[in-house]
Amino acid sequence: GGITCVARDSEVGENAGDGIELIEEGTGDVFVDTRDSSFDDNGTQPQAPDQPEDGFDVQEADAGSIDVRSVSSTATGNGDAGLDLQEEGAGDIRGSLSEFVASNNGGENIKISEDADAEGGAVPGAGGISLTFSHVTADGSQADGVQLREFGAGDLIAQIQDSDFSDNAGDGLNLLQAGVGRGTV
Repeated sequence: GGITCVARDSEVGENAGDGIELIEEGTGDVFVDTRDSSFDDNGTQPQAPDQPEDGFDVQEADAGSIDVRSVSSTATGNGDAGLDLQEEGAGDIRGSLSEFVASNNGGENIKISEDADAEGGAVPGAGGISLTFSHVTADGSQADGVQLREFGAGDLIAQIQDSDFSDNAGDGLNLLQAGVGRGTV
C-alpha cells in the first residue's frame, strides 16, 4: 500500500476534525506534495473540545517513509498542530518546506516525530529525519514553533534558511535526538 496526496491551489479549512488526515498502516510510503494551498482553522471539534485536531496530519506505521514537499502553503489557526508528521517503524521522514507558514496553532506549528513507537524503548526503531526549511514562518503557537523528535537509531538532519520561529509559547525550535544517531542543524 501507500498514499499519495497532491494539493494544488486548494483550501481545506474550518473542519471540526483534521483538515487532512492520512494514515498508512502497511508496508508503503506516504508522499505529500502541496503548492499554493491552505490547511487553516481546523480541529476545534465542538463535540470534543478537549481533543483538538491538526491542519494536516500524516501517520505512517510499519515499513515505509513519509516524503513531504510543500511550497507556498499555510497551516494556521488549527486546534492542535498546523503540520503533524509521525512515522513509526522502519522508515524515514524527508522532504522540504518552502515559503510555508504555520502560525497561531493551538499546539506546535510544525510537529515531526520519527520512530515515535521507540519513544519508550519498547522497540529499537530505525530511520531518520532529513528536512529542509526555506522561508518558513512558524510563530505564535501555544507550544513550540517547530518540534523535531528522533527517537530511534536514525539521524536528525535539518537545514534551515531564512526562516522565522518566534513569538511561540514554547521554544522557537525544539530538537530531540534520543537514539544513537546524530543530530545536525
